[in-house]
Amino acid sequence: MLKDGIYNLNRITLSTILMLVLSQGCVGLGRQIHGQVVKFGFGAYVFVGSPLVDMYAKMGLVSEAKQVFDEVQERSVLMYNTMITGLLSCGVVEDSKRLLHDMKERVSISWTKWNGGEVIDLFRDMGLEGMAMKQYTFGNVLTACGGLMV
Repeated sequence: MLKDGIYNLNRITLSTILMLVLSQGCVGLGRQIHGQVVKFGFGAYVFVGSPLVDMYAKMGLVSEAKQVFDEVQERSVLMYNTMITGLLSCGVVEDSKRLLHDMKERVSISWTKWNGGEVIDLFRDMGLEGMAMKQYTFGNVLTACGGLMV
């Protein structure tokens, strides 16, 4: 598109391209698209930032994922959950806990990203905070309990 002089990129186009890049595991191309995101001024949008964070985290590039997260001005629950999931998948548990507790708004899915015994503690905290429990929450807690060694 850019090579042909077509410059009507938008958040949806860039988000879709990033998801395709991730599905193919193309780190170099992902970085190039990130450059275009910055060049065209879409870096501050959650709709583009979340797939960027997801891409970098799933490729094991935690520092890049954190940088994108920090650059997005308005962080939604989606953005936080994407970053928390990315950190956990890369084994950065303490940072993900800190991020969870920094969230202004939490939904039940925010609490269900952990595995093992931590899920039980977080589940208890959910109840203490008066959060509504959903099927997804109970399913994750049961799955985590099934993975505990006695």
